[in-house]
Amino acid sequence: AARPGDSKDSAVRAAGVKTLGLLSHLPANEGDVQFLIRASDAVDRCSRDAFVAVRIKAAFALSNLCQKCHVLQEKASTEYLRHHAGLTLMRLADFALRAMSDNDKVRVYGVRALGYLGSCPNFTDMIGASTSP
Repeated sequence: AARPGDSKDSAVRAAGVKTLGLLSHLPANEGDVQFLIRASDAVDRCSRDAFVAVRIKAAFALSNLCQKCHVLQEKASTEYLRHHAGLTLMRLADFALRAMSDNDKVRVYGVRALGYLGSCPNFTDMIGASTSP
């Protein structure tokens, strides 16, 4: 059996994280704040993978999740969801900025993600709400 981090598993991790990015565009998940928050956890983990192929697919998924950042603002109806939506936006922005110092193919998706985050209305308000006591 392959161990976590083993190159034998890297193709599976890459395919899995890419699928999360694609799932974010399905109508069933498109307006689901909790799906976006949970998917961002997996994308964040894969963004730190030792294998560049996994990081490329994670960056692809990141850009797709960031494309849906307006959903985090519009659909976060409770204080709990607003708080976690803001934290999620911070993590996505952190990953997009980290992508700028990675492989060229990762950087392309990082730039796309930053563009989506930059066009997200009230981005700074949401992050501020999640970090204030």
